[in-house]
Amino acid sequence: MNQEKEFSKEKDNLQSINNIALANDKVEIFHTLEKEITEKRVSYFQLQYKFANKIDYILIIFATLGSLIAGASMPLISLLLGSTINNFGPDVDKSALSQKVTTLAINYILCGIGILLGSFMMSFFWSLVAKRLINKINVEYFQVLLRQEQGYFDQGQKNEHFVTKINQEIKIIENGVKIF
Repeated sequence: MNQEKEFSKEKDNLQSINNIALANDKVEIFHTLEKEITEKRVSYFQLQYKFANKIDYILIIFATLGSLIAGASMPLISLLLGSTINNFGPDVDKSALSQKVTTLAINYILCGIGILLGSFMMSFFWSLVAKRLINKINVEYFQVLLRQEQGYFDQGQKNEHFVTKINQEIKIIENGVKIF
């Protein structure tokens, strides 16, 4: 009888030790997973422009500058239109009207040239950045394919779907980067 009690006590002690060990393992696993989650967090910019280098960042700056110039055009045109309306009132001096019209025409032409240059810079540089990044992604993808063993290509239909999916993902990235 005493032996059974001792055996049951030892069994309970072992179970409590096992429970503590399992709890410690769970805590360690939780901390490991938490570290992995915090380490894997990347920003959208880092994810989208992972393969970008200094030249690409300079092109992005020019594209952003062009976007700002093109975006500033609408408020500028509103100011020019307000100036035009203010210059043509009932109490306008007829002799100075020719000078005012010339000044307004020059302002509109300069604004149009600025819009043209800004829009060109925006579309050209964003498209250039997109093409450069997609080219780098395709080269990296091709290098990964070249590192595969020969048996990888013998698997048949599974890989065909994989290649199609990769190409679709690359097109999605390209559409996300470029403007048009």
